[in-house]
Amino acid sequence: MKFCLKSVLNLMTGAVFVLVFSLTGIAVAAPAPVITVQAPLVNGIVTPLKSAVDANGDIYVADPRSGGVVVLDQYGVLKQRMGLPASARGLALINPNGNISGGKVLVGQETSVVVLDANGVEISRLGSGAVFGKVTSIAVDGSGNIYVADAGTLTIKKFSSAGGFIKEFGSGLFFQPVSLAVAAMPSGDQIAVVDIIKSNVQFFDTNGNYLKTIGTKGTFASLVFNYPVAVTFEYKGGVLSRMYVLDLFEGRFQAIDPINPTVQGTTLLGNYGTDATSLLTPVDIVFDQVNSRLLVANGNSNLVSYGIDGGGNPVNLTPPTLTIAQSAMTVNQPSVVLNGTTDAGCSITAAANTTAKAGVASFPSSTSWMLSVNNLVVGANTISISARNQFGATITKSVLVTYQPPANSLTVNAYPTLTSQAAIQLSGTTDAGSSVAVTNAATGITGNASVIGNQWYITLTLVEGPNSISFGASKAGTATAHQDISIALDTKAPALVVSLPANGSSTANQVLGLSGMASDQSSFNVTVNGDTVPVTNGQFNTSVVLKIGANVVRVMAVDAVSNQSEITRTINFAPDFPVITVRSPADGAITNKQDVTVDGSVNGGVTVKVNSVSAAVDAITGAWSAPVKLSAGLNTIEIMATDVYGQTAVVQRTITYDGVAPQVTITSPSQNIAVNNPGLTISGKVVDTAGIASITATVNGVSQAVQVSGDTFSLFAEFIAERAYTIAITVTDTAGNSTTALRTVVYDVTAPLLKVGTVSQSSTKVSGTVELGATVEVRDATGKTAKVTINGTDWVADLSGGSYDLNTLTAYAVDAAGNTSVAKISFQSRPNYVYTIKDALLVLNLVVSGKTPTEQQLNFYDVGPLLNGNRNPDGRLDIIDAILILRSALGLTSWK
Repeated sequence: MKFCLKSVLNLMTGAVFVLVFSLTGIAVAAPAPVITVQAPLVNGIVTPLKSAVDANGDIYVADPRSGGVVVLDQYGVLKQRMGLPASARGLALINPNGNISGGKVLVGQETSVVVLDANGVEISRLGSGAVFGKVTSIAVDGSGNIYVADAGTLTIKKFSSAGGFIKEFGSGLFFQPVSLAVAAMPSGDQIAVVDIIKSNVQFFDTNGNYLKTIGTKGTFASLVFNYPVAVTFEYKGGVLSRMYVLDLFEGRFQAIDPINPTVQGTTLLGNYGTDATSLLTPVDIVFDQVNSRLLVANGNSNLVSYGIDGGGNPVNLTPPTLTIAQSAMTVNQPSVVLNGTTDAGCSITAAANTTAKAGVASFPSSTSWMLSVNNLVVGANTISISARNQFGATITKSVLVTYQPPANSLTVNAYPTLTSQAAIQLSGTTDAGSSVAVTNAATGITGNASVIGNQWYITLTLVEGPNSISFGASKAGTATAHQDISIALDTKAPALVVSLPANGSSTANQVLGLSGMASDQSSFNVTVNGDTVPVTNGQFNTSVVLKIGANVVRVMAVDAVSNQSEITRTINFAPDFPVITVRSPADGAITNKQDVTVDGSVNGGVTVKVNSVSAAVDAITGAWSAPVKLSAGLNTIEIMATDVYGQTAVVQRTITYDGVAPQVTITSPSQNIAVNNPGLTISGKVVDTAGIASITATVNGVSQAVQVSGDTFSLFAEFIAERAYTIAITVTDTAGNSTTALRTVVYDVTAPLLKVGTVSQSSTKVSGTVELGATVEVRDATGKTAKVTINGTDWVADLSGGSYDLNTLTAYAVDAAGNTSVAKISFQSRPNYVYTIKDALLVLNLVVSGKTPTEQQLNFYDVGPLLNGNRNPDGRLDIIDAILILRSALGLTSWK
């Protein structure tokens, strides 16, 4: 071993190690672990000494040269650095809530143990130089009690979860205690203490009583250590399974049954070396329960990762962030420089939907990127930018770049947007020598303007209503300049309907009620005898006080270009004529009932007609009533009363009949969707001719606030628990008609169920089950995907016709809400089989007879065709396989 053992020992005696477990159960002897070497974790790590993993899989590394404690997420991406005034030689986690939020980080610093919060801020200390001689390790049991190995006093000190000193034990039993870990044994928690000088692991109960010793110094073999420096424990289903002891001198570790170490024996794992995945002066080992992997703090400035029984480094499917600084843009040259930001470590590529060519991206900083795009075509070029992170996840966004060569100049002089003149002269400027084409989309006519110098002129004919007019100025060598305007021609007077008695009618009511409707394509106002009256939704209602005798009532509607409509009536006010009182309906009322009753009273001896139909009049009270069937829209009801002298008085009432319910459209979200966000904005539009009286909303029957702006509405629906939520929007118009629109949203944050069957390496199909409605994708680390067929909850992936990296082939399931599950596809390894001539004859028989081989036969005999002298199964048996097996049976070179 080419390292300074003394230097490493000095580091180790200042280092702290911890694993926190609160698991119970009956330990069952486990077989030797199946181990796969994973990619090492290197981000932010310089001198890793000790490490710990929390319940989320986040990794905490004591790293003196990084200034304290380095925190990585489970994918190995740097999340945080906790700076410390003194070198951090180790750490422990107290996280009662299942994550570090609300928990604590314990850091050993020579003669003290510092207690940090989740942000790395010191909140307390367990002791000072007067308490500890030299802190070497920390551990926390399932009850929260804290244990500190003190190499200065060669003892273990026990503290309560609050930091109060309880007792000291182990005096006289240690030469150099360098590491602690807690094992959840069937009988209760036990404290495992690694002694690097005695080369053993001693076990104590939580009261400090000695229980047993595992290991001794000697030739490296089962249960024999040279310089053990760390121990960690593995649990399966909450039950203690294995312990792992790391040997610094040999650069390897052993997997041991902690219950019956002499029965199961041990397995020697790891490999000494200087490459990235070998162990060089390893100083710590920790088991990651979240991802079933061992992490070894290594002298190569990394954490070497070992997958245990199918575990390993997790795959991060979360796409990176990507921003593009430019929005849709227009350039006057055939190239453009785009820039933006992405996550550190991402690669950036670009492609265009035209013949434009994107260059290689450069990175001014770790998170900013820049690239140029050349050979833009004239017009629109869609440039797609893709960011890919170290896990293979990608995100793509696009920017629309419009290449427009230097354009001709074009201006349009001031013009009216609304006019009553059918012929209008327009003018403006352009570059000398240009031609100006003018098109009126309303007429479909295009004409050329007269151009004198840089001035152009044209007289244009308009049609009633909006006229969309386009101008194009062209000149050789430049791009055509464009400009669009809109001019509305309004030659028609406003439409005007007024509810007034016939000209020359008489009334005994001095206050004359007056209602009406008006409309025009432009703005307008309504006056009655010169006084402006308010207009709402095209309707107006007012009254005129009459004088005895003839009264002229003039109603006028004048629009923005002085077109006007006028209705004039002469009404006689004769107080001695019959007095008509109308109780209902109210003048200007709006109703959704087609049949109404008009009633009121008159003075005695008077007959009444309603819309020329006689009404019953009570001879004593003068009360009268009559039914009226309304038509859609504005209705004028005329009440005529005639006394015994033949004197006739008239009054009118207007009422609007609206039997059509409002139209309600929920524009977002679409119907029957699933989401994994705890809230969603619901928005939509409302259309109604009579006007909206109210908009209300409920979410599963609970009222919600609604925001209304013009004809649009929105509300925020909050989702508490996983279930279906029904959003109801109810709109009521001024006539009392109501409409309710419904939308159902399913809140789902549970990852879809996904199972994968175990298959042989020669299989061409992989199958499994998935949650109903979820999609399945099967791909390897290179991004190559297999064709997947789903039938109900069963799925099958076809691997034929392609070469896949079987070690990284993984299944991914995504449900309707976007939740994702990942399942590693395990392939049974080909057996180490000695072939005979009988095997070759069996394959020949299968090939000649055309029989379908069994899965076991395919796994045993599908060896070719060879690739670089190695087996290269193609998922079928043929004559090549038979020849290769025959060569192997005869002792000839067949494959490496």
